[in-house]
Amino acid sequence: MNQKMSKIDDTDIITLLRGGAISSLLNKDPNFSNNDLKGNSALIWCADSGQVDAVKLLLECKSEINRRGISGNTALMRAARNGHFSCAELLLKHGADPSLRNLKEQTALHFAAFYEHPDVCRLLCASGAPLDALDKKGRRPAMDTRNPAVRSLIVAFERRRTLRTVLITTAAGAAIFSVVFLLVRRAHATPTAPAQRSGK
Repeated sequence: MNQKMSKIDDTDIITLLRGGAISSLLNKDPNFSNNDLKGNSALIWCADSGQVDAVKLLLECKSEINRRGISGNTALMRAARNGHFSCAELLLKHGADPSLRNLKEQTALHFAAFYEHPDVCRLLCASGAPLDALDKKGRRPAMDTRNPAVRSLIVAFERRRTLRTVLITTAAGAAIFSVVFLLVRRAHATPTAPAQRSGK
């Protein structure tokens, strides 16, 4: 940690980031987008508090989108935890990985499900978040919510993915069978004898 960074205390960080004064923070230390005293990046703090414009600015400054902060949480996890749909959507569009897990093996979808944010759950499911990921307590995201609507939403995506996998597997199997059938048929085909020409 550089000397300039060490002079920024947590009160300054929280005030600046949660107050939306991201430009003031960057002026104080242009390299601060890397991490604060607790290991959270500026991007993580801004996603946590739902500051879409600040998140956009930090992404333009090439902040590390999948960087892990305290407890191994990413910016996407923090946005999902607090139901900040626009921040989560922006992060996903810029390449945030919904399959990453924190130190408790939780994904962003675990957070969105537990804190009952159906819109964020739908967004994450549609973006390829793992639906069968187990946390350290052995719970899938659908098991990690008390909200029946959220559970039903995730289960519906689980069924849809299962059906799609079955259809793809079946289609692939049918295609292979057709090719094999044609090859076998061709191999066993009896060549037709040339027609006998009658004499004059």
